[in-house]
Amino acid sequence: MKHVIALLLLAWGASIWADEPPAGFNDSTMNAAYELLTAIDMQQQLDQSVAQMSNLMIESNPSMAPYRKVITRFYKKYLGYDSTKAELAELWASHFNERELKELAAFHRTPLGKKLNTKSPLIAAEIGRMSQAIVMENVEELQAMIKREAYKLENLQQDQD
Repeated sequence: MKHVIALLLLAWGASIWADEPPAGFNDSTMNAAYELLTAIDMQQQLDQSVAQMSNLMIESNPSMAPYRKVITRFYKKYLGYDSTKAELAELWASHFNERELKELAAFHRTPLGKKLNTKSPLIAAEIGRMSQAIVMENVEELQAMIKREAYKLENLQQDQD
């Protein structure tokens, strides 16, 4: 899910409501990209992502709980499928050619592709938890490293004065 969120944030740009294919991508390529978005069930993934982002905001700031509906409506408005599908299609089309997009869509319609679609958000969440746990286990080392670097920078600044 974090991967989806990152893709959304990277893909979100000025041409959200473009009716024509972006420069450099023909209709056929863009159609293949939209076909892939359908095959990977991007709309459902984004709906889940919107819910998760709302939950994370409220978990990090419980005083926002009464505003859950507003927060969710905001995220859905700006990060939902209807708002981002053009950018997402363009993003995919910028990394894969038409043939590759069609092959990816075909793969994601197979049982293994569907399993990948189902498991990827779970695996990404597990990777996130694992990474966070590793960092937390070693946070004292990071703090010490930052402290040493701050000391060096402070001394460098004093030497320049």
